[in-house]
Amino acid sequence: CTWWGFGNDGAVGHWTMSQESEGVWLLQGTALGPKGENRYKGRITAVDKDTSKEELLELVVEGEKQEPQTNIWRRKR
Repeated sequence: CTWWGFGNDGAVGHWTMSQESEGVWLLQGTALGPKGENRYKGRITAVDKDTSKEELLELVVEGEKQEPQTNIWRRKR
């Protein structure tokens, strides 16, 4: 999958997601705007039908590198 994004501040970004294995996806992309570069690289894993795990492999916000982290996302029905 591929996405393009356009921010209100003039930022333009491009992201792609590819399947690494069953239930595991790699999402990565960049955006450039007036406040600098943003970069994202993360692995998203389906844990169960209501839970996903996001592993941030690389995150840069407005040119500043962020610490890698893992997030658990749960859908509430």
